[in-house]
Amino acid sequence: MISLRRRTLLKTLPAAAAVKGTLIGALLPSRSAEAAETDPVERLLAVLPHRRQAAAVGQVYAATGTEAIGPHLLDSLIPAERIAAATTSELRELLRTLRREDFREGRTVTMEGWVLSVSEARLCALAWCSQSGQPVA
Repeated sequence: MISLRRRTLLKTLPAAAAVKGTLIGALLPSRSAEAAETDPVERLLAVLPHRRQAAAVGQVYAATGTEAIGPHLLDSLIPAERIAAATTSELRELLRTLRREDFREGRTVTMEGWVLSVSEARLCALAWCSQSGQPVA
């Protein structure tokens, strides 16, 4: 189990979320609507109601160094072929199932006192990779 202090996490969240509103954030590549429909990463990230905040959590998770953050994250969650065939509601249910299994099996990370399933942390890291222009697929 990974531990980060709550204060560090809370300090990082606003800074990471603010990047999108800055000039640097304006220069980051954005995805078209067409890419969002066909790109498995974008389809999976579309289930996140607060994607920027998830990306901020993902940045903190990436900083822990627990695992390499990169293209393999997608397949560690849900294989791209399964994402392509699933509806948004099916993707949400798949993620809920992964989260329950992670907690049942003890696959969790603790960041600043918050306990997340490894799948949640990876999904957040995937959001961070996508937002920051890191390769994700």
